[in-house]
Amino acid sequence: MLTSRQIAGKKAEVYASAALVDLGWECLAQNLRTPYAEVDLVFFTPKKDLVVVEVKARQLGSWLNEEDSLGRRQRLRLFRAAEWLLQRQGMQQQVRVDLACVDLIRNCPVGWRLLEQISLD
Repeated sequence: MLTSRQIAGKKAEVYASAALVDLGWECLAQNLRTPYAEVDLVFFTPKKDLVVVEVKARQLGSWLNEEDSLGRRQRLRLFRAAEWLLQRQGMQQQVRVDLACVDLIRNCPVGWRLLEQISLD
């Protein structure tokens, strides 16, 4: 049985995925398990950039610094997972890691922001 927090997280992932599709992005995978991390979303942008998207959900107004919600260890795992995905698919392109920040009110998504190309540091 899922906890309230897990349910809110799943809702945030669905919300972010739908928002990206509305922008013309093509969803390749959701909750992809790799040897390094579970990747929330994998997309191709309209320009065919490969993007690994980490989704973070917070109650509206609780974001201090969105990018700080990803610790160094989690970033490293996401970057390794992205590289693994490229190697596994035999792709010869760059991959980037984005962060989708979803605002919640009573665990229901009400808005979002996308931080593109987060850094490892």
